[in-house]
Amino acid sequence: MIQLDINNDLESLQLKASLIIRDMQFSHENAQKLKELILAENMDTVDFIREFNAIVRTSKSHHWKIAILLNNLKERYIHELELISWTPIILICLGLILLLFLIKKFKLKKVIKKSIRKFFKISLNLIERIGALFAYFVPLVSIYAAYVPRLIGSYPYLNFIFPEFLRDSVDFYIRYPWVFNYIYFFGMMYGVMLFKKPKPRFIRFHLVRGLMLFAFQGIPDACVKAFQSSESLTQDQIVSTNLCLFAINLSWILPCIYQAITHTYPRSSFIRDAVEINVGRDKDDGFKWWNR
Repeated sequence: MIQLDINNDLESLQLKASLIIRDMQFSHENAQKLKELILAENMDTVDFIREFNAIVRTSKSHHWKIAILLNNLKERYIHELELISWTPIILICLGLILLLFLIKKFKLKKVIKKSIRKFFKISLNLIERIGALFAYFVPLVSIYAAYVPRLIGSYPYLNFIFPEFLRDSVDFYIRYPWVFNYIYFFGMMYGVMLFKKPKPRFIRFHLVRGLMLFAFQGIPDACVKAFQSSESLTQDQIVSTNLCLFAINLSWILPCIYQAITHTYPRSSFIRDAVEINVGRDKDDGFKWWNR
């Protein structure tokens, strides 16, 4: 809008009006009127302001602005719409219609629901296996950290079973042993045994079993330190002892990893009872001891 000012002449008002409407859009009729106003030579300033404000005021409420906006959107996205290949879209729609027809015709709804339930059951089983497998990662890292750095110089073939991610984990374990020795141990104690997390009992079973292996690792580790401090043993004897203890520890943990992958439990009633007692009894699922 232009305010009335007696000090403004017609030319300055026309210049001001042209600046105001520079970024505005008008209908063809109003645009012609504005053009005539701005190009007018002999016109009273009061009449100019009144007519200009009237045109601008009416233009703001006209519905043609919607059409202009839609036209701008069309021009902006028309190129993207032209690039769309409608053939695959039509084929997908026809396929969905055909699928719905077949489901209704042959009463496949129950079959589909059964398949979905089976899929989720398989997925949950797979998640349990992966979760149980990760339960032995920390014990495996502790075994590697205790023996492999001492053995790899004498037995280079150990590099074949020492991948890069295990090297990084062992390096982290050696630099920050308290993270594993305290946070992992007490985290498992409280999370699994006290709060019964995670919910699948199979995962908790292997988490507790991995924790027990991690705790038992302290026994052979103490033996290694005792052997290393002995002056009566040669370097070859110390290396051989480390290799023997490394093999013994692997013989403990590899069957656990196999049982986690195959979703099975240990056959030994002694081992299973020892783990189940630490896992505890679940109150909400009516758990009964496995051999009762």
